[in-house]
Amino acid sequence: MANNIFFEINGIRYTGFTDISINKSLEAFASSFTATLVAKENTDDTRKSLSPIKLQDEIKLYIDKDLVFTGYVETLDINYDSSSHMIMVAGRDKASDLIDSSAKPNSYKDIKTITRLIEKVLIDNGYNNITVSKSSSDIDDTLEDGETVSVELGESIFSFLDRYAKKAQILITTDNKGNIVVTREGSNTINTDLISIKGSNLNNIKKASISLNTIDRYRYIEMYAASDNITHDKIGVNQNAIGADDAIRSPRRLIILPQEASKTEILKKAVNWQINVRRAKGLRYNCTVVNYRDEDLLGSLYKVNTLVNVTDDKCNLDGQYLIAGVTYNKSLEGTTTDLTLINKGCFTNNPLSLVKNEIASNFIT
Repeated sequence: MANNIFFEINGIRYTGFTDISINKSLEAFASSFTATLVAKENTDDTRKSLSPIKLQDEIKLYIDKDLVFTGYVETLDINYDSSSHMIMVAGRDKASDLIDSSAKPNSYKDIKTITRLIEKVLIDNGYNNITVSKSSSDIDDTLEDGETVSVELGESIFSFLDRYAKKAQILITTDNKGNIVVTREGSNTINTDLISIKGSNLNNIKKASISLNTIDRYRYIEMYAASDNITHDKIGVNQNAIGADDAIRSPRRLIILPQEASKTEILKKAVNWQINVRRAKGLRYNCTVVNYRDEDLLGSLYKVNTLVNVTDDKCNLDGQYLIAGVTYNKSLEGTTTDLTLINKGCFTNNPLSLVKNEIASNFIT
C-alpha cells in the first residue's frame, strides 16, 4: 500500500491537493472531509481541470483501493492570483441530510425494531438513496412491545431516530458508502499497539494529549417515567430506576424524566447507558500516528469502534481503549492519522463496564 488519498467527482479523479482530512466519529453520526487543491500556474488548462467541481456533486474518497467516504460537496472556496489557483472543497456523507432536515410529522405503530423504524422514516421522508443495516445479525435492536413512536413537530430526522436509538441502547452511525449502520460498541482489537515510552525504540505515537472532566458526570442518575400500560395503577405510573458511578464524588445526583412511557427494566438499562456515555464525554485521549494503517503500509485502516492497546507513560495510560474518532490527514508534511480514544464500555448498558484502566482512575479517587 502507498498511502495515497484521492477522490472522484463526476468520474474525474483528483490527486493534486496540498491538504486533505477525512473525519469519522462514533458520536457525530455523519463523516466529513476538507481538501485544498492548488495549481502552481493559473492557466486556462488549470481552470478547466478544476471547474467541473460543483456544489452538491457526489464525491467518493479513497485511500489506495479502500473506499472511505461517499457524500456531497457542500462548500467551495475559490482563490487565485497571477501565479496560482486554489480551491477548498468540503462536505459530509450522504446521511448528513438527516441531521439538517426536519422529519415529517408522523406516528409509527407496531414497529418492532430500530432498523425497521429507520427504514420507514427514510421512505416517508424521501431518502430512497440511503439504506440501513446492522453491523451484526445478533444485535438486539428491539423496541418496546406496543409502543407508538411519534415525531415531535420541528424535530430533525436524526434527532428523532437518535432519541429512540438511545432508548434501545443502540448506536446509529454511517459506513463508507454513506449508508446507516445500527451497531453497538465493538470488540475487535487492531493489530498494532500504540506506544509512547521514554527511551523505547518501539514508539509510534508522534504526539498526544489527554483531557479529563467530570462536569457532566454524577454519582447517582435516576430516571422516572410513566408506564405505557392502560391500568394507570400505582405501579404503572411510578416506573423508575437508579444507577451509580463510583468514580464520582457523592452526593452529585441527576434526575431524568424521559418523554416517552417506559418500563422499569428498560429504565435500568437506560440509566446504565447514561452513566457510561457520560464517561465517554468526560474523558478523551487524542494521539497522532504515522500512516493510515494499523501495521504500517500492510494492515487495515484505523477504524472507529475498534479497540487498541495503549501505553503512554506521559499521560499515565496502560490498557485497552475504544477508538471513538479517526481523522486521516495528508499534507506536504506527510501522512498521519489522528485518533480519539475513550474508555471501553462507554457505549454499553452494562453496569459492570467500569474497567480498572479507566483513564480517570489515575486522577480521580
